[in-house]
Amino acid sequence: MVGLAFRKPTPNGNRATAVSEPTSARDRRADSVRRRYFRDLDVLDGTLDALERSASQSAPDAQIAFRRSRTTYKTVELLAEYYSPGTARALNGPVLDRAEEEAPSVILRPTGFQVVEEALFPVPQSDWRSVVATQARIARANVKRMRQLAAETEPTDGHIFEAARLEIGRVMTLGLAGFDAPLSGDAVHEAAAATRGVRRAIASYAGTLPNDRRAVWDSASARLIRTAEYLDDHPDFERVDRLELIVAYANPAARAVDSLRAVLGIELPPGRSAWSRNAATLFDAGAFDATGFAPAFAPRRSENLVGLGRDLFFEPALSGTGTRSCASCHRPSMAFTDGLTRRTSLSGARDRGRNTPTVINVGLQPGSFYDQRTAYLEDQITDVMGNAQEMGHSVDAAAVRLRSTGSYSARFRTAFDIADDSALSPARLRMALAAYLRSLQALDSRFDRATRGDTALLSPSERRGFTLFMGKARCGTCHFAPLFNGATPPTYTEAEPEVIGTPAGRPGTRDSARIDPDVGRFAVDRVGLHRFAFKTPTLRNVALTAPYMHNGVFRTLEEVLDFYDGGGGAGRGIAAPQQTLPSDSLHLSRDEKRDIIAFLGTLTDTVGTTRP
Repeated sequence: MVGLAFRKPTPNGNRATAVSEPTSARDRRADSVRRRYFRDLDVLDGTLDALERSASQSAPDAQIAFRRSRTTYKTVELLAEYYSPGTARALNGPVLDRAEEEAPSVILRPTGFQVVEEALFPVPQSDWRSVVATQARIARANVKRMRQLAAETEPTDGHIFEAARLEIGRVMTLGLAGFDAPLSGDAVHEAAAATRGVRRAIASYAGTLPNDRRAVWDSASARLIRTAEYLDDHPDFERVDRLELIVAYANPAARAVDSLRAVLGIELPPGRSAWSRNAATLFDAGAFDATGFAPAFAPRRSENLVGLGRDLFFEPALSGTGTRSCASCHRPSMAFTDGLTRRTSLSGARDRGRNTPTVINVGLQPGSFYDQRTAYLEDQITDVMGNAQEMGHSVDAAAVRLRSTGSYSARFRTAFDIADDSALSPARLRMALAAYLRSLQALDSRFDRATRGDTALLSPSERRGFTLFMGKARCGTCHFAPLFNGATPPTYTEAEPEVIGTPAGRPGTRDSARIDPDVGRFAVDRVGLHRFAFKTPTLRNVALTAPYMHNGVFRTLEEVLDFYDGGGGAGRGIAAPQQTLPSDSLHLSRDEKRDIIAFLGTLTDTVGTTRP
């Protein structure tokens, strides 16, 4: 039986001629990748055995064994993360307790490589031997589990190339930020190993191309090798030039791999995804699709629907008093904030609510509000509408009022293609507002255009600031590039709340020595780990959205950087036992802070969002 030959646009907009071949040959290729994965897991298991035995040797021996083992893991990470993400997290997840998703009262303790890393680096802890021995045994059990999970699947070519695509994205974001190598200093070396792992995974496809198409494989292979070699040549985590790596090496490698996939006629697996399947890299224009964060019932975006939602956003009839619209607090002229420390209640009194965040790019995150109490924008709208201090009006009551005013009924019929007046319903009111909010995407800042090739748009200070942001300052381990919010790349399906010990009062005041009483996520799920935990907000347009933090306690970015440089609340003596932010100082100089703030200014982009 002959498989279909698909034709996909190449990254430069031209159409690539697909290579048609029997489906059975495709299956054999994907299966050969899986067989190699099994062999590589055997090698990984052998290195873990050596790591376990190193517990009876010297600490330097254990450090060598650890590095060898995790480097080996990095070469198979793309398939481990793809086939068994939960097990991959148990093998190489962050050293943080977390609540079981299905049973939040159950606390999962960290296991795996990062636990070993913390015991061995920068200097061995007193109990390093027991930690190494125990964690190596747990890791071997997880590798066995990875093999079992892979054996239960039937991979396709599309799955292999999707795994490769995700891994390149993982290297460019988490890898460049040192997300899973915070203490060993091995992040760059491990990123090189992961890049070589991508080449190994797709190498089985090289021999299937006809001679006149061989150059496509040669290009993909060469660009992956060059990326790995660049990383080898620049091993210093704090100094490697991230912009050069992205623009000159990683982006071209990702596009070359995508071109290879297109020429082979391989379709990526269907399904909605935050990372658009039409974008080869996370830094491309149009890389993010807001429907990947939307509920299944959200209607397809249209000009009429977004226009309706925009007018509803500015409509005071949505409030109980008829005097406040969404735009009263989210002001377009202020990057959709209000410039106040805390929101003003509907009555005009200053309540104990939270700072008003921007809604630009609000559709590009899993979960809404500082405490992440709603999953979708539609639910957020219901919550805000029903809040007596915000809009003081239910969605149901607002829909009834709109039916009797103006031309809204006709506009709902047009926007939703429904003939009768039932079109203006509470559910569709939420959908229209959410559609407008999801349209407020602004991802064409100077930084974005620089990562797409126009590097001259950034000054030397701004460029140094990006390297510092992703390196020494560790900002990129929570504010993940390129969205710079808390949604974890490359799948963007989760965003862990963070405890940073935000003070109750401004720097230098008496209240600056105690934690803000707002318990954050804990009020929603009652999980002790989440007391004082909040969503990591986006840093896009951060130069325009002061004051900062959920309580607006910091007026300037300089104050924010001083707070992080000092180790957050715990670093300043505030009682924050669950703090997820390291409490030691970053030792940033005044010039380094200035460079980071300069870089943050390159994330400013409100074009296309602020017109009423």
